[in-house]
Amino acid sequence: MLRFAQRPDAVFSDIIHEAIQSTIDDIEGFDFDPEAFQEQYEESSRVFTPQVACETLRHLLEASRSAQWYQPTDYHWLLLYDALDTYCALLNDGIEEYRAPAKYGIRRIDFDALLDSFFWDTDFLLSGNDVAGLGMEGRKQLAISPETFGLAQGLKPHPEELRLRAIDPDEDGETPPSDLYRLGSEVYPDMDLEP
Repeated sequence: MLRFAQRPDAVFSDIIHEAIQSTIDDIEGFDFDPEAFQEQYEESSRVFTPQVACETLRHLLEASRSAQWYQPTDYHWLLLYDALDTYCALLNDGIEEYRAPAKYGIRRIDFDALLDSFFWDTDFLLSGNDVAGLGMEGRKQLAISPETFGLAQGLKPHPEELRLRAIDPDEDGETPPSDLYRLGSEVYPDMDLEP
């Protein structure tokens, strides 16, 4: 299982698994063509080759299906962002029909609400100029890691930056699964369910 900002419910787990697999299939369908990869996955293609992206996504998919919990790095978050962004856009535009949303009767996925619910932040999207302009003290105050700085500068990931770290999900205290789905709702996450 991947550690998100909220513990995933069954719906999000199914969606993330399908989004990762769909992205792997998509990139492989490009025959690892860097131009096609760049066109479809603009953010990830800044720092990943198609081959490394697929390999990393396979590790993410395996980890997300595991009983062991893993903490993604900012490089992983970038791939997950692109995978979910493409998945949601294709579903919401009626271009693709996916099993996971259909299983729950979901017709639309609110990508921004997914980010707000499950992502810690989107520092991995910062531009090199934005991060460099903060200076050392600004990066320290905003807790921008050296990994995020490298990613913002367009640096390819070091193998250590692609290693998923096994964690205890409850070290910060017990967190129940998110509750963002209601039977009959056609949108996910259903923000009307938030307390």
